[in-house]
Amino acid sequence: MISVKSALLYVVLTLSVAGCTTHTQNTSGAEYLHRAEISGIQLDDEFKAAANIEPLLTFPARIGFAKVENGRMVDVPPKEYLAFEQAVGNENPNEFVPIDPFYADLFGEANQATGRRRLIRQLRFAGARQHLDAIYVYEVSGLSAQHSNQLGLVNFTILGGFLAPSANVETVAAAKGILFDVRNYYPYGQITTSSEGKMALASFNNGRRKQRELDDHKLASIQSLAVETAEMLSTLEKDLIDSRASHHLSMEAKTNGPGAGQITQ
Repeated sequence: MISVKSALLYVVLTLSVAGCTTHTQNTSGAEYLHRAEISGIQLDDEFKAAANIEPLLTFPARIGFAKVENGRMVDVPPKEYLAFEQAVGNENPNEFVPIDPFYADLFGEANQATGRRRLIRQLRFAGARQHLDAIYVYEVSGLSAQHSNQLGLVNFTILGGFLAPSANVETVAAAKGILFDVRNYYPYGQITTSSEGKMALASFNNGRRKQRELDDHKLASIQSLAVETAEMLSTLEKDLIDSRASHHLSMEAKTNGPGAGQITQ
């Protein structure tokens, strides 16, 4: 039995992937602004410029693959790349291209900003250099060594947001992925997954073991993210096809008007 007075604490991590949220977008900026116009809503030019954006992505696509760590773009580790490769499958017609951080520095203007904006510009210019259609960027985060209670939060340093643990289960690691268009920044979707486990009193003298377990949780989050990403791309492709078909029919109806195409006696 371990005494609290001994200041020796231990960690119990039950590896399980628990949380997952997915959001996709395929809406038209022109239609969005048109609805506001016919409703009599007055919008300023800055708002219109932000909203006036269309999904350009068609499939099969050339999609860049990038990882963010501590606010910087880093090389994708082999284990993580393999997780995405296996989830997507060998027969997937899309081409997934790892983005080398070196390419981001080849274009000087990409480095003229700071913080998150600098990262976004680096990703975009690197994507332009590699002639990509879209970029999928992901980040994985975990509890730091000093967290040993159930009040900890998993924070994302660049992609934004955090996950709050439930009452009995602590979020040990989480991963977040965002897919956006290189050409106009259109946001196609985002996914957040988490790996959770019960946390008991843990030994500060057992840092290596805790780090190994944390690494396992991070990889589990990424593996879950990979599976959800593959499903998101499949859903997004279908939704984009359907929305463009619907838009085409709507435009035809507006052009031809009522009764167009009918045969008169």
